[in-house]
Amino acid sequence: DKLAKRLVDGVDGLAQGKVAVLPFAFADGRSSPGGRIVAEALSTAIAERDSSALVERTQVDAAMKEISLSFTGAISSGTALKAGRLAGARFLVLGTLSDDGESKVLVNARLIETESAVVRSAAKASVKKTWRDLPALDATGPAPLKVSAAHVPSGLGTELLVVQLDERRVMVEYMN
Repeated sequence: DKLAKRLVDGVDGLAQGKVAVLPFAFADGRSSPGGRIVAEALSTAIAERDSSALVERTQVDAAMKEISLSFTGAISSGTALKAGRLAGARFLVLGTLSDDGESKVLVNARLIETESAVVRSAAKASVKKTWRDLPALDATGPAPLKVSAAHVPSGLGTELLVVQLDERRVMVEYMN
């Protein structure tokens, strides 16, 4: 609520314009449900305190599809502004998240006018982390699987297929 107050209070023209809030992305690029959770909470807080119309998330998603982009949370500011305009928003809220200890996240938010790309206000706040992130993969990615397969004819009308994935072995018997 404090973040929403600092972000929207005193912005000229906000009451007459629509506002769209995009999911926030972690500054280090990791994938997390936190960006959408923070954006939803901020959308609700803005709607509760301001008389401007809030553009529904599905309209922004449709605008992103219309400009042929898959929405991953990590998009350029220019693309976000274009999507905001397509969705009919005069203002766009976007920003980043970064860890602030083990149980908190620092939210950096900007309210941008879509026509001029001017940042009309900015605010930051430390909020409680209410979600769990997936563990990060190391730089080399997951370890490769060791896979082997063998086809064993039995001569009795059935055959056996043996597949081994790392330390696991799966055997499938089937009729020929």
